[in-house]
Amino acid sequence: MFIHRLYIDQLYSMEYSCSSVNNRFNSQMQKYITYLVSKPSTFVVITAFILSLIFNLIATNALNLSYSESSFPVPYYEAQLSFSPEKLKNWYSYLIENNSLDKYLTTQKIDFIFITSVFLLHFTALILISRLYSEKSLTRKLFIYSAFISTLAPIFDTLENLVSFIMLSNPKEFSNYWAYIYSTFSSIKFAAFTFAYIIFIIGVFLAIILFFKKVKNA
Repeated sequence: MFIHRLYIDQLYSMEYSCSSVNNRFNSQMQKYITYLVSKPSTFVVITAFILSLIFNLIATNALNLSYSESSFPVPYYEAQLSFSPEKLKNWYSYLIENNSLDKYLTTQKIDFIFITSVFLLHFTALILISRLYSEKSLTRKLFIYSAFISTLAPIFDTLENLVSFIMLSNPKEFSNYWAYIYSTFSSIKFAAFTFAYIIFIIGVFLAIILFFKKVKNA
């Protein structure tokens, strides 16, 4: 009876802790949303977006160049979404045979720079889109929420990269389950990328429609 009661108390304690963490997270998120509704200035947001875009273009070019020089036998998305430990081991073996594994490892490190640029670009782009709508509108808040959701792309890209380093530490004999985890993270990453691009396009398209409606009614 005592053990049962102790178990129940632990469950309640865990539930309270999870609820407390969740409440703090929601409270902090609301503070960020409230801040980003009007701050920083639109000029600062535009400047941050332009700088992020330039940074992303440079990082993308460096990453693509390094990937090409590594002579990886298939496009990066094919490897990342393969869900196949056998294929990954074969591709890694190809790199070893061609003495380009070190170059591929360098590419993976450069990818962290690219990930940082994606984080900045996605976030600033969607915050900029939110500024196309009135400050008190629900639409502005929705695009700010979308900016936070878009950060899932760089987050899961980072997790994917970390798993790839685990596999590359033993490229011919890594545990098979790492390949499935790797491709799962990649799938979520690409889904988040797609989300960010679609939301951006919707935001621009909707803003154009609203603009022409205002002009027509003026």
